[in-house]
Amino acid sequence: MELVEIVILAVVIALAAVGLVGGLVVGSRKKRKLPPPPSSTPTITPPAEPQVGEEAETPRDEARRTIDEVGLPDATAPAEEAPAVEVPAPPALEVPEPTEGRLVRLRARLARSQNSLGKGLLTLLSRDNLDEDTWEEIEDTLLTADVGVAPTQELVERLRERVRVLGTRTPRTCAPCCAKS
Repeated sequence: MELVEIVILAVVIALAAVGLVGGLVVGSRKKRKLPPPPSSTPTITPPAEPQVGEEAETPRDEARRTIDEVGLPDATAPAEEAPAVEVPAPPALEVPEPTEGRLVRLRARLARSQNSLGKGLLTLLSRDNLDEDTWEEIEDTLLTADVGVAPTQELVERLRERVRVLGTRTPRTCAPCCAKS
């Protein structure tokens, strides 16, 4: 063999030896487990509960008495009368304001509102009749107020259904429907 071949063979054997030693070192580190970290809180073991056949309490030295031995109180003893309790008056029921008053308040609040939804609804509620253009404007108002497409469609469909059920076409009678939706 030539000198070059011997040097190459020695280098290959040295690399194999280094790889083998490195693999053994890494493998032994993975197998070694670290002890679990000490817990900061002490573990408290609950007292053992009695098992089947064991007594739950310490035994008593005295015998237990029966009902006959204890005796019952006399049934003829006068019972203490409870003091009379005043019954509070029932609360007064609140009567809702008529629809006209609520609509006026709604319009007043919408007029004070500075957002596009309030102004748009005020304009729509002030109209004389609900036609297809009005419904599209309600939809546009909700969309520009960033309510979203799906919620807008759902709201408009529910409002249309309520208007059909009530059989009304004027905004004055539809305003309570809008408030409920």
